[in-house]
Order: sequence, then C-alpha cells, then structure tokens
Amino acid sequence: MRNTSVHVHFVRATLEHAREQNLDISALLAKSRISPQLVEEEEARVSARQYADIQTMTMLAMNDEFVGHTPHPVTMGSWTAMCHWLINTRSLNQVIRRFCHFYALMGKGFNPRLELRENILIVYIEPWSQPELYGLYAYELFLFTFHRLLCWITREKIPIHRMHIPFARPDHHREHQYMFYGYPVYYDQAHCSISFHRPTLNLPTRQSIATLNDLLHHALYEIIVQDYDQSSWSAKVMNLITRDPAANNSLAEIAGQLGTNAHTLRRRLAEEGQTYIDLKREVKRDLAIHHLSGTQYSVEEVAYKTGFSEASAFIRAFKQWTGVTPYTYRKDR
Repeated sequence: MRNTSVHVHFVRATLEHAREQNLDISALLAKSRISPQLVEEEEARVSARQYADIQTMTMLAMNDEFVGHTPHPVTMGSWTAMCHWLINTRSLNQVIRRFCHFYALMGKGFNPRLELRENILIVYIEPWSQPELYGLYAYELFLFTFHRLLCWITREKIPIHRMHIPFARPDHHREHQYMFYGYPVYYDQAHCSISFHRPTLNLPTRQSIATLNDLLHHALYEIIVQDYDQSSWSAKVMNLITRDPAANNSLAEIAGQLGTNAHTLRRRLAEEGQTYIDLKREVKRDLAIHHLSGTQYSVEEVAYKTGFSEASAFIRAFKQWTGVTPYTYRKDR
C-alpha cells in the first residue's frame, strides 16, 4: 500500500554505521525530509518514501548495499545486476536457485544455501565470515528484499513456510508481521533460514525487462509498497478503511461490506493475529504520516482526511503514534 509507514528502528539501523565514514547525518535526514527529533523517539514512524530515500542515499554514500552491517561492503549495483540475471527465468524454482548462485559467486555479504527436505525447500542464509559482525538489520534487509523480490517477479504473495532468525525477538518484532505478511517468524534460532512449500516453486515468473527497468528507478520504495497481499482478511479490511477513513465505519459495517458478520470477521482477523481496532489505527496513522510528509494539506485537513472530527483529537493521537505533534513532525523536516 502506498500509504505504508516504516518504524524508526529501520532509519536508525540505516544510519548506525554512517558516522564511521564521516557522513553528514543531518544532511541525509534533511534530504529525506525526516526530523532529527523523530529519530530519537522509540515508537516513531516515517513514510515508506522517506525511509526508501534515506536508505538509498546512505547506500550510495557508503557504496554498500548493507550500509555497514556486514564485515565487507557489498558494492552498489550488485542487487541490480542480480535482478537482470533473474528476469529471464521461467519459474520461481529457477529464480531462487539463480539468486543463491549469484550470491555464492559474490563471496561477500551472505551465502544462501539450498536444501530440499521432503516437500519443503529451505534457503539457509549464512554469513561468509565473521558472523559476529553481522547485525540484525543485515538479516532483516536481506530476507525482506529477497522475499519481496520473489513476490514481485511472480506477481503473487509467496507463502512462507517458516522463517528463522538467529537473534532474540526485538522490540520492533511486530513490524515483521507486516514485512513478511504475517507468516511465522521464529527467533533465537541457531541458523537463519526461509523455507517454502515445494508446489510454490512451480509458479511462473510474470515480469519483463521493461517492468524491471521501471522497478529499478525506485527499487526499494516499490518493493516496500508492492500490494500482492490481497487475499487475507486483514488486507481486505485495511483496503476498505483506506477508501474512506473519514467514514469511521464500525466492525459490523465493514463486515457487511465483505459479505459476512461482525462475529465471523472478528474471528478471522484473530486467526491472522489482528484486531479491527489495531487495523483501523494503523490505517489512520499511516495515512496521516503520508499526508504530512508528502502533501501540503494543513494539519486540520489531514485530521479530517484521517477520520477525526476535531484537530485536537488528531494531534493527541498523532503524538501517541510518533512521539511528536503533527506540527513538529512537519516543521522539523
């Protein structure tokens, strides 16, 4: 969804090693329209465009696609070259095998290794050397862009069987639910891996060199906001709320639009680890961040567009979401 917001953890992780190369952090934040005060707030969020901008600019400045989170820089252009190698594949199985072979040839970053067990294909994500120097963000970035690339090239929401992360569950773990479409993530694991059911590998690829060139103009942003997650009840509910957030529909009204009743919809959302109240809050929050960071609407207009009858109530809610008022959010950026 184009209105998606990103937790400030990922901004801080992007900049974590930038100072070691004497980069001007203030300038990077300013060019990305991100308030320095926002970066200090524990639960703050930025728009997908802001995050994509600061990530891309930091990668370029460091000439490192992992922005210092691996022992040896992965030269800019590596991901683009890999995408060009994948674009002429015919099936998801071939995509995954070529992807792993490409990084095996790189000799730095990660070394993906395939293992087939009965009906499951496991991709182990192993550091080339000095695993203690690899940060959580390196794994998050690699896993996220790998899975989203598979979704993009097939134009499908690719189901994940399991994902293992060799770190303790972080404070921002709820973000992984969005990043990986709610599929199971296990923490404190001995190895990093992502696995898929074998029948999924037969999916055909549905992109071309022309669509790849379009993707690569704003690759990270397009990967973040791609919208192939339309089958879940959470996605259906969020789409309805996004169409008219000012309507402030009740759960029963949304259920009626989806051809079911409130009790059934509440149960189906719970099965996906969601509640209607949480989804409604997330839509309003992300829409507010989108408008404040990318439009010239006044705070009062943004309040109305996000379903608040009074600006004062919106200001209080926005401060709970980000740690700052909408006026501070816009002024400081």
